[in-house]
Amino acid sequence: MAEEEVERSRFRLYIASSLVLILLLTLALPMVFSADKETAYSAYVFESAEDENMRLAQLNLMAESLGETGDDYTIANTMSTPMLVNDWQNPHRTMLAIIAPEKPIDETEANKIYEFVTERGGKVIIAADNTNANRVAAKFGVTYFDDPMYDIDHYWNEYDAEGDANPPNAKNVWSLASIEQSLSDPDGDGVGVMSESEQLQGCESSQLTQHLYQGCRMPLMFREPTGIKVEDNCQNSEQACEVKVLSQASVSAFIDVAGDGDSGNTLNPAPGDLALIVRIDFPGITVQDYKKDSSGSLSDIDATGSILFVSDQTAFSNRLWDYGEAEDTGMRNECEPADSACWQTRLTGNSLWDGNKHYFRAVIYSMMEFDNQ
Repeated sequence: MAEEEVERSRFRLYIASSLVLILLLTLALPMVFSADKETAYSAYVFESAEDENMRLAQLNLMAESLGETGDDYTIANTMSTPMLVNDWQNPHRTMLAIIAPEKPIDETEANKIYEFVTERGGKVIIAADNTNANRVAAKFGVTYFDDPMYDIDHYWNEYDAEGDANPPNAKNVWSLASIEQSLSDPDGDGVGVMSESEQLQGCESSQLTQHLYQGCRMPLMFREPTGIKVEDNCQNSEQACEVKVLSQASVSAFIDVAGDGDSGNTLNPAPGDLALIVRIDFPGITVQDYKKDSSGSLSDIDATGSILFVSDQTAFSNRLWDYGEAEDTGMRNECEPADSACWQTRLTGNSLWDGNKHYFRAVIYSMMEFDNQ
C-alpha cells in the first residue's frame, strides 16, 4: 500500500509539473515569436532600438517629460482594454493617452471612454492619423479623415547635412495652437474664442511657467497628419460642454484621398476648416474627493471631464517632442521670414519652436485637476 501511495504521489507530481511547463510555454512562446519585432509609439522602448527611425518614433521622451524626472505625474502602462477605465481609482485625476491605435476602437470601448469623460470627469488624449478612433470621436461630434493632409501654406522644411533645404513637402504641417481657447466658434456662442489680436501673440516662457495659458499661441509640428472635422456642437448634448478647436490647418489644406497630391482633384476634399487638434470639456461633473479644508473625509466636488483629439500620432514622437532630436534630423526652430509658409511671420513675441513637448505639457496641465493636490 505504501508503494502504491508513493506511485500516486509521483504521478500527481508529474502531472502538476507538466501543467506548469505547458503554462510556461503558453506564456513564453508568443514572447519568443515577437522578441525580434520592434514596436513604434511605445513609452517603454528606449535607446536600444536598432533602427534610428524606429527610435525616433517612440514615446519614451514624452514619458520622461511627464514622469518623475519631469512634471512628476505617475506614469503607468495599461495592458488591458479601455473598458476598464471606469474601474480606476480617482478617474477625475487620471488621463488615458491612446497614441497611434493599431486597430479600430470598438463600440463597447468607445462607450466606456465616453462615460469616463462625461460621467467620471476623466481626461483622455487620442492621437491618430486615420479612422481607427472614429467610434470614440463620433460620440463627441468629431470625425477623423483616413488619408494624409496637404497644406501648401503651412509646411515646414527639412534640411540635409550641408544645410540645404530638401524639396518642399506639404505633408509636413505646422500650426499655431492655443491651449485653452478656440480658434473658431463651433458652438456658435462666441464663448472662449480667441480674438484676432490674441492669435498674434506667442506664448512666453514666463507665461508657461506660471500656467497662464490665455491669449497666446505656440508653434506646433506635425508629420503627415490627417484632418479632423467638427460635425456637431454642444447644443446637441444633454449636458454642458465646450468644444474648442485649438489647432487648425490653413484654408488651402486638403485631404489627399486620391493619393496624387493634387489640390485641383475633386476627389480630394478641401472643406477649408480642417482641424488638427480639438478639445472638448465637460464642466460641472460631481465626483468624490478629499477637499483641502476637510478633515480626511470624502466630499462632493466639481470636476471637468476633458478629451483631446489630435490628428497625428507623430506629434508625440521622440523626433517632434524634443527639439534636440528634431535638430539632429534636419529640422529647425526658425523658418525663413521671406517664405510665405513661415509661422514666425504670424506671431509677435516668442515665435520659436522648441519641440512639441512645451505645448502638450501645458495642455495636459490645463486639463488635469489640481484643486485638491
